[in-house]
Amino acid sequence: MTTDDVRADDRITCAVCGTRYAEAEGRACHTACPLAGGCRLLSCPYCAHETPAPTPLTRWLSRRFRGITVVRERHAS
Repeated sequence: MTTDDVRADDRITCAVCGTRYAEAEGRACHTACPLAGGCRLLSCPYCAHETPAPTPLTRWLSRRFRGITVVRERHAS
């Protein structure tokens, strides 16, 4: 699968630099790591910040709650 085959909502957003990348790009950084077969971390190809790989549950929750913002009202004391 190439990066073009990845849907826009399946791309990972780096929490540090804000770059969006495909999960395959994040896994490519770990090819020389001895834990590469069982590692669940993705590494941003631009700034090398590591983040846990999304699970099926976190993907579903992300799609389900996309666009919902929480607004908290302040009550006068």
